[in-house]
This record gives sequence, structure tokens and C-alpha cells, in this order.
Amino acid sequence: MLSMCFGAYNLLDMKSDYSKLNDFELIDVIKKNKSDKQQAFAEIYIRYSQKLYTYCLRMSRNVEDAKDLYQETFVKFYNSIHQKNDTGSLISYLITIARNTWLNDKRKQNTVYIEDKFVNFNEQFEDENSKIDIHQKELEEIIPKALMKLNAKSREIILLRLYEGLRYSQIEEITGISSNLLRNRFSRAKEKLRIILTDFFDEE
Repeated sequence: MLSMCFGAYNLLDMKSDYSKLNDFELIDVIKKNKSDKQQAFAEIYIRYSQKLYTYCLRMSRNVEDAKDLYQETFVKFYNSIHQKNDTGSLISYLITIARNTWLNDKRKQNTVYIEDKFVNFNEQFEDENSKIDIHQKELEEIIPKALMKLNAKSREIILLRLYEGLRYSQIEEITGISSNLLRNRFSRAKEKLRIILTDFFDEE
């Protein structure tokens, strides 16, 4: 898919030495407009393309839309590389671009997205007094419905924390919300989801 963003550049031409550079060093190569900046970009692409595409697919829920979002994210990243500070994780930066691009597009369309991908919440929502006893297949059917009942803020923190497995510091980079507030929001969101799940189970 890299060729979709930057023509027919061949990943096989990339020097193997670039795999030894960390993210900051690769960004530095691109920023300084060195002759081999495309090779540095290619290494970044190799490292994060799969994770970013998976995120875009979850957000768009459509393969073609996911491809468009995915390509646009890498193009925006490449074009904004000189604005990237040397702090913070690169995957968080890429997800931030994808998230903002998707949100802006949805605002224009005046639509609301509901995430429906299954997450194994069993161990996330178990405690000594409350344990969900339900088969995996049944849980796969119930989780999407439960997520749909959460408000946007609660749903987002659940998705970023549990689906993407991001640390609070990374989510702070993406959303601009402090880690302490995110922890509180995540705790409240889990409790809301626990109540919603209990209601679903009681209906069974």
C-alpha cells in the first residue's frame, strides 16, 4: 500500500541499516531532507502500517473507507513531519492523525459511528463480587450492543484502552486529556458497561 501514497517506490530497495534506527532517528532523516528520506519513511511504514490499518478498519468498518483513511493518514504524516516533536510515541501520533481525519470527515457527514468489534471483556470486568459467566459466542453478540449504549466519551476510552491496548500517556497524546482524568473516565466507563452488561444478562 505504500505505493498508493508515494508512487512506485520499491520497499525492497530500502537499505537494511534503517531497521536498526529508532523512530526519532528515522524522523530526523526525513526532516533533514536527506537523499535517502524515502527509505527512512519506508521503514516507518513497515513498522506501523499493519497496526494503523487495523485501527482505520475498526473506525471505518469498511475496507475501501479504511484504505482511504489509512493512505490519507500516511500522506498527512509525511507532509507534517517537520511539525512532529521529538517526544511522544510515533504510533500515538499516527493514530491521532487518523482519529482527527475520521472525526472531521464524520462531522461533515453529520453521522455518528458505533464501534462493533468484539473485545474479550471477561477478565477486564471480573471482580470478587461480580463475575460474568457466559459463553464466548454469546459475549461476542452482547458486547457490540452494550458498547452502543455508552456515550461517545465512554466508548472512546474503552476502545483506546482495551481495543488498542494503549497506555494512558499515549491516550493523553491522542485526546489531549490528562492521564488522571482518563483514568477516572475509564473507571466510570467500565462501571457503566458493567451495569449495561448485567442488564443484558438479566434479559437472557
